[in-house]
Amino acid sequence: MFNHQIAIVGTGPAALYFLHHLSQKDAIIENIILFEKGNRIGCGMPYSKYGAGLEHVTNVSANEIPLLSEKLESWVHELTDPELKKFNMDRNQFNEYKVLPRLFFGNYLEDQFKLVLEALTKKNIRIDLRLETEVVDIEEQADKRGFLILTNKSETFETERVVICTGHVWPRKNETKIPNYFDSPYPPSKIDLEVNFPVALKGSSLTAVDAIRTLARKNGNFTKLDSGYLTYARHKEKPNFKICMHSRSGLLPDVRIHLDNAQLGLATSGWDMEFVDESKSRNGGFVSLDEVFDQKFKKQIFEEDPDFYELIKHDTLEGFVKRIMNFRKSIDPFDLLAGEYIQAQKSIERKMGISWKESLAVLSYSLNYPAKYFSAEDVHRMNTHLMPLISIIIAFLPQESTLELLALHQAGALDMIVVDDSSWVEADEAGGATYHYVSESNQKHSQYYSLYIDCTGQSAQSYEEFPFPALRESQTVSPARIKYRNQTYAEMLLENKDPRIEHIQDDQYYLRVPGVAINDYFQAINQYGAVNENLYVMAVPLIAGYNPDYSGLDFCDTAARKIFEKF
Repeated sequence: MFNHQIAIVGTGPAALYFLHHLSQKDAIIENIILFEKGNRIGCGMPYSKYGAGLEHVTNVSANEIPLLSEKLESWVHELTDPELKKFNMDRNQFNEYKVLPRLFFGNYLEDQFKLVLEALTKKNIRIDLRLETEVVDIEEQADKRGFLILTNKSETFETERVVICTGHVWPRKNETKIPNYFDSPYPPSKIDLEVNFPVALKGSSLTAVDAIRTLARKNGNFTKLDSGYLTYARHKEKPNFKICMHSRSGLLPDVRIHLDNAQLGLATSGWDMEFVDESKSRNGGFVSLDEVFDQKFKKQIFEEDPDFYELIKHDTLEGFVKRIMNFRKSIDPFDLLAGEYIQAQKSIERKMGISWKESLAVLSYSLNYPAKYFSAEDVHRMNTHLMPLISIIIAFLPQESTLELLALHQAGALDMIVVDDSSWVEADEAGGATYHYVSESNQKHSQYYSLYIDCTGQSAQSYEEFPFPALRESQTVSPARIKYRNQTYAEMLLENKDPRIEHIQDDQYYLRVPGVAINDYFQAINQYGAVNENLYVMAVPLIAGYNPDYSGLDFCDTAARKIFEKF
């Protein structure tokens, strides 16, 4: 008999949705142990002090949140006036279509986690919650029937099953050694700095927007006009404060719109297995990316926006991406942002979606299931062409953040610098960094900044970065790999010393992709291709090769549903 039947590593949103679905089942479970390296449950990194300040807002609204024990609106009405006032919230003005302060939303998730634990306790399931306890390793037992959990407190726990829900990963490489050099903007308290000089940001994604909101407030003030737009003024003693975003695409995130299908997980839950099987049979055992593009994007456009379909019906995947990207790059990014803000406002006011953008979000989320069945050639096409467009369009920049970016730019306090693919950053031992790049006018630049922040966002973790070394050493987990369709082409890549190419069997070549291998039910696959039925991996950075979409709470909900098809 095991001391614990289930061990859950991490207690953020992934663990919350796992336990929520468990509470809905009649599974015979007597005890669960949970490990959390912080001191709170439910909120994870994005919705706690580790990922947000009072200035940060969600990019989802209440109507887009997959169902939990209590609706957010009901929860809001139960809060006291002081609890609401802290976040400038009014229960009588609550709107399920509006975004929320991230820390406020984190409080909601924490309370939902507590409700789920209460529900499980009422089912006579014993809960052992270990706060401020970090799991440093996980060992599969010799008889393959269970695991040992090792913590930073030199404790050992035996369990039958493990669910890894460790969430975001922000490795610190230079910031512990170089002053004013930050490997990420998280936690935001570390970049809450007064500066009277230009600041370099690497990237222009939502992560960069987080950094911008923190720095802007520390060094100036926003004023709301009667028109609803904002102006920005630097503090008098900070006349040289300026933020310089550096981006290879030179593009800003698209603005949040009304979604007709508010919950992506439900909109994409019905993957047609007959389609998947037929695509494999037509394509030598692979699912075709082109067929997925036609099925999950073009078909939706045909049904929902015939006029737009007529425009793109002959486009290949690459052709469609080129069409949209060329248009976006032909316009100044801040002019485009201003225009898309107006378009998005109309979408929200009329509660009418923009079909091609919403369909692209559905396509992105839909890629999670078949991605592991693509050929390596299609994975390369997806990563090179489709994902860069998706990352911009479905970022859904909140309106409030949009207005702040426009105000900062108008005040001369925010600029976009387009850099080349070979650009690089050189840390300066004395502090800050030098950005080396070639500009759009083909001029070489080496610009020093006294403060540098890497805002490229959450990166996929390699197999070697999997945080539990004993599972790697025992080969309980294995690297995620995608097979090449054209073995001759793969052989040529290997001969050219491409480190991602692996020759595993006779005439079988594979592309190494990030993370560990999992099956359709998030169960780990070992070095010999066998499924470990008792080890589940829900942490997206650790499975990104087989799970390319990062759709937050929708992913947590869908992954939990899939797990309980086999649990």
